[in-house]
Amino acid sequence: MYAAGGWAGNCRTYPEGTVHGSDPCLPPGAEAVTDLAETDLQRLGRHASSRPSDTSLADLASTGQEELVHLLDWALAAATRPTNSLHWNRDTDGTLQHTQPLADREGTLTLTATTTGVYRVSLHTRGLSDLADEDDTVEWEREAAPSQSAAVLLAEHAAIEAVVCLPFQREHHKQRLLLPAAVSDEPTIRSVITGADYVLGFFTFASILCHLHERADFAQGAADGHRRTDGPATHTALISDWCGLPSPHPGEAANTTTVDSPAYLRHLAAHRAALDLFVTQYLAVSDSLAARAPSKSGISPASPPCAPPTCPPWPSPRSVPSARGSFT
Repeated sequence: MYAAGGWAGNCRTYPEGTVHGSDPCLPPGAEAVTDLAETDLQRLGRHASSRPSDTSLADLASTGQEELVHLLDWALAAATRPTNSLHWNRDTDGTLQHTQPLADREGTLTLTATTTGVYRVSLHTRGLSDLADEDDTVEWEREAAPSQSAAVLLAEHAAIEAVVCLPFQREHHKQRLLLPAAVSDEPTIRSVITGADYVLGFFTFASILCHLHERADFAQGAADGHRRTDGPATHTALISDWCGLPSPHPGEAANTTTVDSPAYLRHLAAHRAALDLFVTQYLAVSDSLAARAPSKSGISPASPPCAPPTCPPWPSPRSVPSARGSFT
């Protein structure tokens, strides 16, 4: 990612706008550039210092050396800008903007750089009803740069990172991928498990079955909808909430089918999650039996007598980039 984006990646690690949690690297050749006479460094330090008259000569020299390193950083960032740089459009207020659709995903990445040097990289995607209050927007990064030109360099580099990481980013409410993966028309339980980041297995599932006791009489069948606007309505939806599995939204095909149906398997595959064979069969039968019971009003919103145990967290494979996006 960083070789493709040039030296701008180093400028994104400055302490005043750290986004990676690490210190900047010293630019190549900085030792020779900063090996100047003490008086020259002090003179440069006076230009950069806010109160040069109250600053010692040693501190002025140190400030001058830091300024030289920063200047070299930005010179390298400009010189190593990718040749296939993005096309920016200027708005009436002077803000620069670039939009790019994400390959094989239903989303658009938007980059902005204001005249004051603030840049923003955000994802605009459709179908995220949980983000309706945020205009279906997820902000990946917002930071300040010394100038608008510098902001353009940093935004372009942040966009390279966002394109790589956003396919792994999940929304916080139902653990659904922000950018669902493409799936085959007829996935199998085996293929869904193979491509999953997390699989709900037998032992974890068995450990929380006792907590369904107080909720069993309130469950409805899958055909009536796993989720309603007021929360989970089936055993599958309740287990999904407890274990952080991605749930279908009302109106989606998977919301009214059992977990062993092609529609629900496609939903799980699209969000790279899975249920093992035993869990799949158990929940499919459970939701079918609930559908034959007398009409219920959905899962009771009251909490069970004892809170269900926390399921194991989603894994973070070393091969999967760490996504940092936040909601705005």
